[in-house]
Amino acid sequence: MAATGILHPLMAMTAMVMSTSAIMVNSFGFKIIPRRETKGRKRILLSVPGINCQSCVDRIRDHLITQKGIQTVEGDPIKKIISVAFIRGEIRENQIKEGISQLGYTLAD
Repeated sequence: MAATGILHPLMAMTAMVMSTSAIMVNSFGFKIIPRRETKGRKRILLSVPGINCQSCVDRIRDHLITQKGIQTVEGDPIKKIISVAFIRGEIRENQIKEGISQLGYTLAD
């Protein structure tokens, strides 16, 4: 359209720059329009250096499993990892992390 003179070349160039910029921003994981958190199952792995035995894992599991939205809690005291499956929209990741911290455990970054 710009070649035929119907659309001014500067307007066409501006539209192309905006379109390309939006594609680049979205492709790198930045969202122009924030997405609402939808319900769905999610699993997170948390590094908890303070767990030393299966009793530590059981203590964390027994505490977290009572919270709404938590489906499963598993752990490996040797690897010092806790795996939590939960329903997004019913509980948030930071609430799970706070639950572990309430028991006196610190989370690794």
